[in-house]
Amino acid sequence: MRTTILILSWLCLVLHIGAMHFPQPGSTFRNLTYRDGLSGTSVTDIMTDHNGEIWLATSNGVNTYNGKRLVSFRFGDGARHNFVYHIYEDDSHHIFATSRQGIYCIGYGDKQFQRIVPEIQSAEALLPWTGDTLFIGNRDGLHIYDGKKLKTILIAETPMDLANSVRDIRRGTDGRVWFVSKLALNVLTPQTGKVESWPLADKMPVSASLSRMAISKNKCYIGTKNDGLYVCDLTSKQVKAIPEVGYVVTSLKIDKQGKLCVGTDGSGAYLINMANDSIERHFRTDANEHDRIISNAVYCYYRDDHGVDWYGYFRYGLTHTFHLEQLFRPYRYKSFTTEGMSVRCYSVDKDYIMIGTTDGCYFIDPRRDIVHHITPSQLAGGHIVTSVIRYGDYYYIATYDGGLRRFNPQTMAVSKVPVDQDFDHITVTQLVINPSWNSLGIATSQGLFVLRPDGTLVHFDESNSKLGRGTVSNISFDAKGNGWLSSEPGLTRYDIKAQQFQQEGFPAGFFNDVKGLRGAQGHDGLQFFYNSDDIYYTDTRLQHFGRLEFSHLLDKELRLSFVDDMQGHYWVSNERGLFRIDYDLKHLQYFGEGEGIMCQFITDGSLHIDHQQQLWMGTSNGLLHANLKDIEKWQKRVKHNILLYQIRVGGELLTEIEEAMISDQKRLTLTWNFTSEALQALPVVTDYSRSAGRIFEYRIDHKGKWVAINDEQPLEVRGLMLGRHLLSIRVSGLQNTAKDYELYVVPSWTAVVELILLLVAIGLFVWWRSYRRNTKMLLSERDSIEEALVEMEQAHEMTEQDQERQKYERVRMNEAECEKILCHIHKYMETQKPYQNPELKMADVAEVLQVSPSKLSQVFNLYLNESYYEFINNYRLEEFKRRVDAGDNERFTLLALSEQCGFKKSSFFATFRRVEGMTPTEYLKKKHKL
Repeated sequence: MRTTILILSWLCLVLHIGAMHFPQPGSTFRNLTYRDGLSGTSVTDIMTDHNGEIWLATSNGVNTYNGKRLVSFRFGDGARHNFVYHIYEDDSHHIFATSRQGIYCIGYGDKQFQRIVPEIQSAEALLPWTGDTLFIGNRDGLHIYDGKKLKTILIAETPMDLANSVRDIRRGTDGRVWFVSKLALNVLTPQTGKVESWPLADKMPVSASLSRMAISKNKCYIGTKNDGLYVCDLTSKQVKAIPEVGYVVTSLKIDKQGKLCVGTDGSGAYLINMANDSIERHFRTDANEHDRIISNAVYCYYRDDHGVDWYGYFRYGLTHTFHLEQLFRPYRYKSFTTEGMSVRCYSVDKDYIMIGTTDGCYFIDPRRDIVHHITPSQLAGGHIVTSVIRYGDYYYIATYDGGLRRFNPQTMAVSKVPVDQDFDHITVTQLVINPSWNSLGIATSQGLFVLRPDGTLVHFDESNSKLGRGTVSNISFDAKGNGWLSSEPGLTRYDIKAQQFQQEGFPAGFFNDVKGLRGAQGHDGLQFFYNSDDIYYTDTRLQHFGRLEFSHLLDKELRLSFVDDMQGHYWVSNERGLFRIDYDLKHLQYFGEGEGIMCQFITDGSLHIDHQQQLWMGTSNGLLHANLKDIEKWQKRVKHNILLYQIRVGGELLTEIEEAMISDQKRLTLTWNFTSEALQALPVVTDYSRSAGRIFEYRIDHKGKWVAINDEQPLEVRGLMLGRHLLSIRVSGLQNTAKDYELYVVPSWTAVVELILLLVAIGLFVWWRSYRRNTKMLLSERDSIEEALVEMEQAHEMTEQDQERQKYERVRMNEAECEKILCHIHKYMETQKPYQNPELKMADVAEVLQVSPSKLSQVFNLYLNESYYEFINNYRLEEFKRRVDAGDNERFTLLALSEQCGFKKSSFFATFRRVEGMTPTEYLKKKHKL
C-alpha cells in the first residue's frame, strides 16, 4: 500500500512539473537557468547597479547580467554551496552579499568577492550606511559594524531567543534604520543608538512570523513567512492585512512608479497599488499570456526602472520580460484586435478599415460600431487575400485562389463583379485606382483589366497592346499620372498623353529590364521601384534615374517593402524588421521588437502612410501602425545607457571588473608601439529589450563618417597615434544616445626601449657621418700638405743635383772605379741596412767603405745620376714595401713604419710620390683591391 502511494505521489509530481509553463519562441519573457550560466539553480534577490547591470543572488553565488552575458561569482569555503540571501550596493559602488557563510564584498575595481566581518558566521539582511558603517541582521540580532568594531543589539531579553532574529533592514524616509524581527517592527535612531520596538503579535494571527519589509512615506509593508502581507500605518501604528496575497512572502520591493512588487513562495507574484493597497496584477502559472510565469515559487519579484519585470524562482532560475517602447501597436477596435492575425493587405480611409488576411477579410466601421468577418467561403473559397481597395460604393477584394469579389459596406453583402468576365479562375495580384481617370486597375495572371466608372471592363494583354507578356504583378502611377506596370519582361510604361503602352524608347542604362519591381511615389516628383534586391528611382521625364546605394548593413538585405514619407526619410522593411533612412542615405535607424514590431515578418509591399501621418504595415502578427510625429518625439526624448563588454585590447580579453571600471570612468588606455593596440568591444544597451537587429554607430575624435555595426558585431579601433582620442558610440538614428569614451594612447615599455635604441642608432649614424666627413677633410688637407712637401723636396733635390754636377764636371772617375764603389755600397746596404738610421750621412758611408766623400758623391751624382739621399731613400722605400707585405702596417701607423725604415716624414712622402707616383695611402688602397 505504501509503495502504491509513493508511486502515485511521484506521478503527481511529474505531471505537475510537466504542466509548468516554459517560455516558447516569441514569448513575452526570457528564461535563464543554471545551464545558461547561473551560479545556482534558485535566484533569491535581484538588483540593478549604478551602471544599469543586473546583479543576481543565487543559491550558490552571484551573477551579473547585461542582457547579453551572464558572469558568475562564486565564493565561500568551496566545500559546500554558499546560499546567498540578498545583494546590495553602497554609494561607493561596493557590492555586498549576505550568505550562509557570512558577508562578502567586492570593492570597486576588485576582481573577486572577499569575506568581511568574519565574526558574522551567517547573515540574512544588510544595510550599507554612511562611511564604512554596516547594519547587519541575522538570528543573533542587529549588528552595527563601523569598519573596525562590531556591536550587537538584542531585540529579546535573552541572546538565544528566536525573537532576536533580524530578517530585513531598510532606510526610512525619516533618516532612521527600520528593521523587522520575528515578532516586531523596530526602528533605530543612528545619532542616539536608541531602538524602539513595535510588537505586532497582538495585531496578527498568533503564528505570524515577520520576514520582509518595505517603507513608503508613512507606510510600512510587512511580509510574513506564513500569513501573507500586512501594511502598518507608521503614524497611527494600525496594522491591516492585504487580502488575497499568498501566505509565504519572500520579497518586497518598490518600483519607480511607486508600485509594490511582492514575491511569494507558492502563489506567484503580485503588483500592489500602494495608493489604495489593492492588487493590480497577479502573476502565476495559470494567468493570461501577459501575466503568466513558469513557477509559482517566486523567491524574488523586481521591476526595474525600464518597467522590466524580473522573477527569481526556486530551482527554475530567472525569467524577465522585455522593455518595450510601444511605438508600433496592433490595430484594435474595442474588443477586436488584429494581434495574432497574418495580415496580407488592408485599406484604411476616414470611414472604414478593411483588412485582408489568410482567413478572409475583416471590415470595421467605427461609426456604426461594426466589426464584420468576411469568410473565405464568401470569397469563392479564396483564403489568401492579395489586395483590397475601396472604389465607388464598394470594396473590391482580390484573392490568390478565389478570383475577385466586391463587398457592399452598407449591406454587408458579398457578390461577383457584374462584368462579362469570370474572375473565379484568375489570380488577381493587385487592385489600384487610376487617379487621372478614376478607373480601377486589376492586375492579373491574364494581363490588365480596367474597370471604368460606367461599369465597362477593358482587357489589355500582349495580343492587343504593347503590354508585356505574362502576369502583371504590380501597377503604380507617377506624379504625372503615367502608369507603370511590372510583368515578366520587366517594366511597361503607359504614357497618359499618348494613351499607349511603351516597352521601348527607355534611355540607356535604365532599369526597365529588371523583373519583379513594385512602384511607389516619392518626393520631388520621383517615382521609386523596388524588388528584393534593389531600389531604383526616376523622374517623370526619365532624365534623372539610378539606384539607391545603402549602408553596408542594409545593402545585402532583402527589400520587401518601401515607402517615402515625404518628410526626409525612406522606410524599408526586410526580414529583420523595419528601417528608416534619411534621403542622404547616411543615417540608418532600426525598428524591431523593442519598438513594438513583434512579428515574424512584415508583409511584402505593405508599408503605407495615410493623410494623418500614420505609418501602417501588415505583418504576421497583426496590422501595426505608428504616428510619425510620436516617433520624432520619441527620438528626441529617448536616452539609452550603452555599455561595452567583451573588450579586447591587443587581442587580450579584459575581465568583467575591468570592463565595469571602464564603464564607470569612460576611459581606456591603449599602448603604442609605432601603432596603437587594436581595440575591440561589443556594445549593449542595458534596457533589456529584444535587441536583435539593433544597429550601433561609432567614430573617433568626432571626425569622419559614423561606422555602422549590427548588434552582434564588435567595434574595431586601430592605428591611433599617441595622445588622447575620443571614441563616440550611439544607437544608430538616436543622437541623444551618444556616449563618449576617452582613449589614451601611451608608449609601451618595448616602444620606449626601441625608441631609445633608435635614437642611439640615429646619433651614432650622425656621428659616423660627421666623423667621415671630417676625416675626408683631414685626409684631403694631408694630401695637399704631402704634395706641397714633395714639390719642395723635389725642388731642393734638383738644386743639389745641379750643384753636384757642376762641382764634379772637371774631376771625373773612370767607369770601372765607379762600378767597384757602387758594388761595395749595395753590399753594405743589403747586409748591414744602415739606411734604417734616419741620421745616416754620406760621410758615414764613405768612412765605412774607406773612400773619400767626394768620390762617393761623384758616384751618386754622375754615375747613378741621382743624389745620395735618393739612393738611400730608395732602399728605405723597398724596406717599407717589404714590411707592408709582411702586414706590419696593421700594427703600426704609416709614419711609424716609415721611421722604422729610416725615413724622415718629409722625405718619406716625397720619395714615395716620386718613385710610386702616388701617396702611401693610395698605394695601400690599391694593394687592398688587388
